[in-house]
Amino acid sequence: MATDLIHVGRRSELTDGTQRIVTLTDGAEVGVIAHNGTLYAYRNRCAHQGGPVCEGTVIGLVAPRFDQYGAMLGERFDDDEPHLVCPWHGVEFRLTTGECVTIPGASLRKYEITIDGDDVYLRA
Repeated sequence: MATDLIHVGRRSELTDGTQRIVTLTDGAEVGVIAHNGTLYAYRNRCAHQGGPVCEGTVIGLVAPRFDQYGAMLGERFDDDEPHLVCPWHGVEFRLTTGECVTIPGASLRKYEITIDGDDVYLRA
């Protein structure tokens, strides 16, 4: 079966924080997300209840902070582990892998990104 390359846009347009939705020939939507210089592409369908996950917010993992005695000082965002948060119910997925943080075994369908010069393509 041949794979199709779908033009997403220019790499220079896809700056950090950009989230672009691309519609495939079969009508499925794929979200392309630019974060920390990397492009990620996932089907725009949450594994929880089908929400538009790629239209959600990208945040760092909420991680506790402790003092030297183990007492919790509060929480912080850990930008080394970015999460994609579905706008419908707040279900979180690891942006780098598509793996769901709260539902064991659930994940987002990942798509391959190809860059040719300044053109970005999605392999569908």
